[in-house]
Amino acid sequence: MSATASHPSSSSLPVSPAVALASGLLPEDALGRIVPLEGAINFRDLGGLPAGDGRRVRSRRIYRAGLIDRLSDADVAELAARRILTVLDFREADEAAHAPDRLPGDAIAITLCSAGHDSPDAWARQLATADSGVPFMEAFYASTGSLAARYRPFFEHLLALPEDRALLFHCTVGKDRTGIGAALLLSALGVPDEAILADYLLTNTCRAALADDMNIPGLLDGVEVKPQVARDLLSARPEYLRALRDSITQRHGTFATFLETVLGVGETEVRLLREKFTEPA
Repeated sequence: MSATASHPSSSSLPVSPAVALASGLLPEDALGRIVPLEGAINFRDLGGLPAGDGRRVRSRRIYRAGLIDRLSDADVAELAARRILTVLDFREADEAAHAPDRLPGDAIAITLCSAGHDSPDAWARQLATADSGVPFMEAFYASTGSLAARYRPFFEHLLALPEDRALLFHCTVGKDRTGIGAALLLSALGVPDEAILADYLLTNTCRAALADDMNIPGLLDGVEVKPQVARDLLSARPEYLRALRDSITQRHGTFATFLETVLGVGETEVRLLREKFTEPA
């Protein structure tokens, strides 16, 4: 999905963080990018990823996460120490009300809802009799026609981020809406598709301790689905991100065209993003 690189074949895509580390697609300290917090999982720094032309994504500037409603006082202090003072919330209003963020007092919190209601909970109600959640997830990621409402302002806030602040974006699990945002941003920064996918799959590592937890607040509440369907909804899989990439290609021809026509990120904005968020490796 990178604007500067061709897509790899599906057979060449890594299937685990371990494979990604061994193949050199992620720096050796990739797992160290996971920020250990007492009250949150799947919270990590996007810094260190290769960005092409001998550059890499700057550390301590952009973070991604799942729920942050249960942060301890020590966690909040850690966010403040990292200057994570701009927080973009991809959840719908009802999800945010169910589990409001806990943030440093001087943080700016901004909700970026969709044009409709695309939370996994709403879609999951269609899966009561399903045996697999994979087709649903592929359809969710392929629904690129509604991305502008959430991700155009996402890029606007990134471009406007002061140099003395870091930015966090998150949803409920930190996998789908957050994963799409990370994939779009990293592609714009020149990170190769293989490294984007490898980072996406780190969600499985972050959530390993909760692999059988179906009680994430705001997700699947009151929805009866089979265990395999729930696992499909909660896991990160290569085919999900591939569905996003393929939909963009089919609808727009190139990722660069999609960036400019749908998200308002043309050549000038891409250059500014790379100046702002990448550095010499």
